[in-house]
Amino acid sequence: MKYLGDDKNLIPPIDQIVLERIGRASTEILNEISLPPFITENNIVGTTQIPLEPATHLVTDKRYYYKINTRGNKISAMCLAF
Repeated sequence: MKYLGDDKNLIPPIDQIVLERIGRASTEILNEISLPPFITENNIVGTTQIPLEPATHLVTDKRYYYKINTRGNKISAMCLAF
């Protein structure tokens, strides 16, 4: 990974997970230690499908900008003018 530099962002997330697991296994073998996994597996099975909202992209321009904030368990987005 150190040789990739800024090109690390070009690796898909699933490949990053595989590389992380290979790196952890290599570290455990070389140092003769056991590390707890960062990713925990689960066997959760659901019966209800929850539709997700489409991804919204906030595009700034020279006239408006956006302020995103969280309070408690709510998210707010404000569109403000320059």
